[in-house]
Amino acid sequence: VLYTQSLSYKLLRIKVKMSAREVAFDFLSSCPFCLVALDPTSGKPIQVNETFEEYMGPFFKFQGYKFADAATEGEKHQGKLLKAIQTIVEESDFGCGNNKITVRNVEMVTLAGEAGLPIRRHFDWTISMSKDDCVLLFGEQCTEVDIEQRAKDSELIDFFQNAPIALHWLSGEGNVIWANQTELDVLGYTQEEYIGKPIMNFCPDEKELVLEIFKQLGSGNAIRDVPVRFRTKHGKIVNLLIDSNVKYDIEGKFAHTRCFIRDDTGRKIREARAQLLLEETKRSIRLLDNFMSRSMHHMKTALHVLQHMCESLSSNLYTKINDGSLNAEDMENLSLLQDSTDHINDVNEMIQDITDLERLDQGHEYELQLGRVDLKSFGLTVIAKAPTTLDNVELALELTGGGPAIIESDVIVLTRILRRLIENAVQATKQGTITLRIGYNEGRCTFTVIDSGPGVNTGDGGVINDGNLPVIFQKYHQQIIPEETLDIDEATDLRQKILDGLSSHRKNGLGIGLATSYHLVLALGGDLRYSSRPGETIFRFSLPLKASLNITTTPLDSQRIVKDVSVTSPPQGTELKLQTLSIEDQPMVEDENALRVAPAKQDIHHNAKPKFSVLVVEDTNAAAKLLCMMLKKLDCSSNRAENGKEALDILRDASSAKFNLILMDLRMPVMDGLEATRIIKNELKLNIPVIALTGESSLETKQKCEAIGFDGFYTKPLRRIQLKDLVEKLKSSAAYLQTGGGSLDTHREICASTNRINVSNQKRKLSCPDVGFSPIPKRMIASNGLKAMDKSSILVVEDTDTAAKLIRMMLTKLNCSSSRAENGKRAIDILRDAIPGMYNLILMDLTMPVMDGMEATKIIKNSLKLNIPVVAVTGDTGLETKKKCEEIGFDGFCTKPLKLRDLNSIIAKHMVCC
Repeated sequence: VLYTQSLSYKLLRIKVKMSAREVAFDFLSSCPFCLVALDPTSGKPIQVNETFEEYMGPFFKFQGYKFADAATEGEKHQGKLLKAIQTIVEESDFGCGNNKITVRNVEMVTLAGEAGLPIRRHFDWTISMSKDDCVLLFGEQCTEVDIEQRAKDSELIDFFQNAPIALHWLSGEGNVIWANQTELDVLGYTQEEYIGKPIMNFCPDEKELVLEIFKQLGSGNAIRDVPVRFRTKHGKIVNLLIDSNVKYDIEGKFAHTRCFIRDDTGRKIREARAQLLLEETKRSIRLLDNFMSRSMHHMKTALHVLQHMCESLSSNLYTKINDGSLNAEDMENLSLLQDSTDHINDVNEMIQDITDLERLDQGHEYELQLGRVDLKSFGLTVIAKAPTTLDNVELALELTGGGPAIIESDVIVLTRILRRLIENAVQATKQGTITLRIGYNEGRCTFTVIDSGPGVNTGDGGVINDGNLPVIFQKYHQQIIPEETLDIDEATDLRQKILDGLSSHRKNGLGIGLATSYHLVLALGGDLRYSSRPGETIFRFSLPLKASLNITTTPLDSQRIVKDVSVTSPPQGTELKLQTLSIEDQPMVEDENALRVAPAKQDIHHNAKPKFSVLVVEDTNAAAKLLCMMLKKLDCSSNRAENGKEALDILRDASSAKFNLILMDLRMPVMDGLEATRIIKNELKLNIPVIALTGESSLETKQKCEAIGFDGFYTKPLRRIQLKDLVEKLKSSAAYLQTGGGSLDTHREICASTNRINVSNQKRKLSCPDVGFSPIPKRMIASNGLKAMDKSSILVVEDTDTAAKLIRMMLTKLNCSSSRAENGKRAIDILRDAIPGMYNLILMDLTMPVMDGMEATKIIKNSLKLNIPVVAVTGDTGLETKKKCEEIGFDGFCTKPLKLRDLNSIIAKHMVCC
C-alpha cells in the first residue's frame, strides 16, 4: 500500500498522464507481482509490467478488449473480478479512491505459456484506483504447477502448435485471441503482427463473407468447407477453407470461435485442371460429331451407288427366277445381295440418325411430312420388318382400341422410332415376349413397346431431373458428361469411360438409337418415357390427335396379332404370314399387309468334307455368307458362329469337326473377338491359327491383337486373293499336314507373310457405259432423227463420278438426255455457252470443290437470269440447309440417295417433257 501511495504522489507531479504511467511502470518493471492498468471506462488494459507479461502473456494479446472478458472464464471467476472492478470505479466517482478490494482464487486463461497456447491458472487480484483515474490490478499466482503437469501441458501445447492444420480463436468482436504456429507460417505473420488484431485486416476483400460467417456462428450453426481468401504478409492471396464452431460459456454467451483452416490452393488447381480437361473433352466430342456428320455426307453418295447396283442385280436375278434359269450359285448370290441390301439400308439409317441427332442437339427443328397412318397396317408393317428373334421369343402387335383407326402423323419418323425400340427389345430378350401395343389414353394415341428381358438399370427411372435427360436417352458420350465442374480424378475417369465406350468391341451400333428416338418423339409432339424391372421393360410415348384430320374413320379394333416365326427358311420372294388372334380367340387369318422378311439366320455348312475346315466367327449375315462362298470355291468347308460365345461353344463340343483355321471378327455382340481369342489361346489351349478380321486398321487395335495371341491381322474387306493365299500356305505347310494343326510358330510365320498387303493392286474403274457430254446422245439422233431434238436435256452438276454416272443412267431409263458438270463453276460456263432452251432442268449437288451448288445457283438466278428449274440434290437433310436453298431460289430439294421414282417425280413436277 505504501508502494502504491508513493507511486500516486509521483504521478500527480507529472502533467502528462500517459508519460507518467510509462515512467511509473518502468519503475515497477521489477515488481514481483503482475501489474496491469485498466481504462476505467472500457476496462481495456492500458499498460502492464514485465511480471504480467511473464505470467499472463504479452501485452499486445490483451490490448483492445476487456481484460476481465478475455482473461477469465465462467461466471464464478469472471463475475467476481468484474464486480470488484466496477465497485472500485463507482467508489472513485464518489471520492472514495483510497479503497482496495482483493479477489482470491480467480481462474485465469493465461497466454504466456510455450507458443502462447491458452493455459488456466489461478491468481489473487488486488484492485484499487490510482490518483490519475486508472484502475490498478496487482496479481499473484496462487499455486505452482508441478513438473508432471508442466510435461502434460507441454505435450498438449506441441500437439496444437505443430498440428498439420491451422487453428485460431476469435473473440466475439472478431479479434484473433490465439493462433497456432501452422497458421502463422501459412500467412507469414509473427504473433505480434497477427494475434490481437481484427481478422478483417487479413481478408479485406471478403468483408461480406466474414460477416456472414459470424452471423451463422452467432446463430449457433457450424460452418464447413467455406472458402475464404486471405492476404499474406507479402501481399499474396491464398485460398483457404474454414471449418468453425463457437465456444459458449455456462450462461450460453459467445465466448470465442474455434476455427480450423486448410490450404485450398491445391483443390483450386485441381478444379481448374479438371475444368480444362472437361472443356477439352466437350470440344473433342463436338469435333467428333462434326467430323462424323461430314463423313456421313460423303458416305451417302457411295452407299447410294451400292444400293442401286444391288437392287439392279437382284432385279436381274429375279428375272432369271421367272425364266426358270436360276441355278444354285445364283440362289446363293441372290441371298447375299438381299443381305447386302439390308445391310446398306441399315447403314443409311445409321447415317440418318447421326445427322439428325447432331442437328436436333443443336436445337434445329425437324421438318415433318404429315399424312394418314392406318394404325393396324402400320403396326403390322413394323413387326414384320422387325429383326429376327430367337425361337422362344414371341413378337406380337396388340391393338387396344379407344380411338380412331387412322391418325395423322409422319409415318417415316414413327417407323424409325418404333424400329429402334423393337431392335433394343430383340437384343435384350432371350426368351418370353415382345409386344408393340397401340391404343389410346386420355385422348392421345399411345405407342408402347414391352419386352420380358432382364431390364435396364440407370438409376434415374426415366425421370428428367433439373433439365437433364435420363441416362438411357443420352448419346454414347453424354451420359457421363455433367455441366458442373469435376474433380481432376473424376474428369480423368470420365475421359477413360468415353474412350472405353467408343472403343468397345461388343457394340455394333453407335449408341445413339434411343437418343435419336427421344428427339424424334419430341418432334412429333410426344415425350418418350421408360420403366424397367427384371422381366419387364416398357418404353412408351403418346401423340396428340391432329385437329386438321377431317376424315370419318372407323374405331380401332381390339386385337392381338402374333408374328409367325415357325417357318425358319421361307422361300425366296414369299411374304410372311401373320397369325391373328382377336380377344375372342378367333382362328388364324392371313394379313394382307404383312411384309416379306429376310430368311432366318442359319449356319452355313457344306456337305462336302474337304481336308481344310474353317470356322467363320462373324455377326453380319452378308459378310459371313461372302466368306463362306469364297471358302467353298477354295474347296474348304466352313461353319459359322455369330459371336465369340457361340464360337467357344462350338470349339468345346467334342463332336465338332477339327478346324484348321478360325477367321475371327473383332466387334460382335455377347462376346467380342478379343475376349474369345484370349479364351481359345489361354484356357482351351487350342493350337488353331486365329486370324483377326476387322474394319479397324489402327495400330492400337493391331497391338491388342498381337498381345492376345492372334496369328494374323486383316482389315476388311478380305479379298479373295488374300484368302486364297492364306489357305494355300496353310495347306502346304508340312508341319500342319502332319499334326493336323501345326505348331503355333509355324502358323504365325505363315500368317505374318500373308499380312503383307499387295499394294500393286490398282483400283478398277467402274464398268459403266461411256456417256459423252453431248446433251443429245448420238444413238438417239441415229434412231429417232430430228425427233431427238424434242427430248428434254438435264444438266447434272455432281463432283462424284459414280454418282453422276448413276443419275445419268437413271435419266436414260426415263428417256431423258443429260450433260454433266463437275462443279458449280463448270455448270456456269456450260449454261453461258448453251443455246437458249437447251436445258429444261438442273440437278445441283451442294457440296463441291471450286464452286459449291449454292453459289452457282445464286449466279444462275440473279446474274444469268435463267428461268430453268434448279433442284438441290444433297446428302444434307438439315432444315437449315433446306431454308438456305429456299432463300437462294432453288425450285426443289431432294436428299440422297436419289432413287428412280424420286427422279421421275422431280421431272413430272417441273413439267420436263421426256
